[in-house]
Amino acid sequence: MQGGCRLLFMGPDSPPRGPGYEAVWIPLIAVEPVEGSSRELLSQAGPGDVIVFTSPRAPRILALDAVKLGIYNDIVELVRRSTVGVVGPSTLKSLNSHLGKPRSIVMPPSGYTVRALASTLASMNPGRVVAARASRASPILREVLASGGVELVEVTVYRNEPLPGNAAVAASLIAGGTVDYALFTSPMQATLVAPKLHEPKARLAAIGPETGRVLEAHGLRYAMPREYTLESLISATTSRCNR
Repeated sequence: MQGGCRLLFMGPDSPPRGPGYEAVWIPLIAVEPVEGSSRELLSQAGPGDVIVFTSPRAPRILALDAVKLGIYNDIVELVRRSTVGVVGPSTLKSLNSHLGKPRSIVMPPSGYTVRALASTLASMNPGRVVAARASRASPILREVLASGGVELVEVTVYRNEPLPGNAAVAASLIAGGTVDYALFTSPMQATLVAPKLHEPKARLAAIGPETGRVLEAHGLRYAMPREYTLESLISATTSRCNR
């Protein structure tokens, strides 16, 4: 056990370990890579288009697909000559690590959310945005870009498939107070668990306002970090827990 605070993580990836907390992991979503997504991105992204990544997972999966198809260098070259939009620092780090550095980066100055990124992109009035992301991704990107008259093309890099049985397990842990904090890091996680919660004994925390709105719609109270990143969410909840 790493510390006196038990944090429930519900994302598809194994949670980070650190001082001050014990990680309890119940994944609510299975990630299924879409074969051929890198080739689809090459065919869709043209000169002047802005390529967008809204999660750290997408560049990693796209790179693996490109290696498998023997077109990794082509994808790296596409990124190198393109303007790329990312939702926040974690996504930028993944992009640079797996696909290299683009010609230029568009990232919200603060409030690392899809809405903030979409608003930033719309203000630039690009000809077209090509988003490489999940099949069940938030509709906010499309809605905000459409309101600004910007065309969006979506390339599905991976599918998020719900794990209903795990959602029931997570809800039971939260309801009974087996964990101190439940960390919701996506609206989909909140959608799967929130309807099952009634006066939970564990405290809830949302990574950002879009996830928080789902919890709020079910009458649930939650904490939220000032910076919408997983690192800040862990830091904020661990600090409150260990006071």
